[in-house]
Amino acid sequence: MNTTVSDHKIDKPLGPSGVFAGYSLIIFGIIGLYFSLTGFILVLSGSFLHLHMTGL
Repeated sequence: MNTTVSDHKIDKPLGPSGVFAGYSLIIFGIIGLYFSLTGFILVLSGSFLHLHMTGL
């Protein structure tokens, strides 16, 4: 009986620096929300970058 195991996990394209950049954008976006709503864009982009890189 021939069984094969497939692992379709995508590797992190930007590595740890991409995850760090995601965290940084989230933090600076939260700080920026205090001053204007454009900080919301930083929070969204940081969340996308972080979650895309960690695979959650």
